[in-house]
Amino acid sequence: MRRAGNLLGPATEFAALVKAAQRASRGKRRQSEVNAFYFRLEDELLALQREMRTGCWYPGPYRVFQVRDPKERTIAAAPFPDRVVHHALCAAMEPRLEAVQISDSYACRVGRGTHAAVHRAHGHVRTFRYFLKLDVEKFFASVDHQILTRRLTTVIKDKQFLSCLERIIDHPVSGGPSGRGLPVGNLTSQHFANFYLAGLDHFIKESLSVGPYLRYMDDLLFFADDTAALLGWLGACQIYLANELNLRLHESATRMGAVRAGVPFLGMRLFPDKVRLSRASAVRFCRRVKRAERSYLTGSTSLNTLVDSMNSLTSWARHANTLAFRRAVLQGEGSGLDA
Repeated sequence: MRRAGNLLGPATEFAALVKAAQRASRGKRRQSEVNAFYFRLEDELLALQREMRTGCWYPGPYRVFQVRDPKERTIAAAPFPDRVVHHALCAAMEPRLEAVQISDSYACRVGRGTHAAVHRAHGHVRTFRYFLKLDVEKFFASVDHQILTRRLTTVIKDKQFLSCLERIIDHPVSGGPSGRGLPVGNLTSQHFANFYLAGLDHFIKESLSVGPYLRYMDDLLFFADDTAALLGWLGACQIYLANELNLRLHESATRMGAVRAGVPFLGMRLFPDKVRLSRASAVRFCRRVKRAERSYLTGSTSLNTLVDSMNSLTSWARHANTLAFRRAVLQGEGSGLDA
């Protein structure tokens, strides 16, 4: 595949930066930082354009905080002008990164996503007898900057564009290790992380000749009619991750077994004849319903916001066999976990 050149020019066209600002501000227009940027929109975008084109743009300091969703994670939020830059760069490089993805990679891709991944996995659950689920240990925190930068040069040759990417990759997060890790919270981190494992996908599909395989970010799922094949693929993946990507598998998260016992994947548990929510997902659903109801009853949110929240929750849960569960929870008949 030919490497892409002349990416920075189109990415920094004024119209492209306007669109990047619109995407970066989606759902955040009430934030003071975003309002201040939009108050001086033309001047701010022209300044970003000039800095990026002359090589003078550098990322600002992250705002670091903790969230629990459901497990505790450290979020590093970039300043809003940097987020505009991220969107502009990602729009320009996405077609090049997309070109190296296999069809069964489902994270951060238009037309894919969690629901498509679950649907595809369920088709394999109905076809094969055994599964193997792998998870990369501390994936985002463990991405090697040198390896990522080197791999980006195999698809992009625009040196100015690559310089912007390298500054984002190497920009330190307070308390983070030097030379490793991608901050959770950056749009660029999602694309970098998905691209980082694309080589593993091709190794699995082409060198190991695995047919029934799919990946959602760092969750890898294999299927076969015998466990010997799964064990062989497990060992090969461990070696590839260590030698090529400086990563290792989360051993306690490795799962192998018969599909009839249920396959845990993306908050669901997949059986040949049905799809259920995992218990953790069901508990989280109940908590979010109660939180939305409580906010409405205390006057913190409007009826329209409550309806939107409920529609979002139930739309997600409908992708599993949850009719009785949803009715029990929404009608206030206990937790619904036994429904």
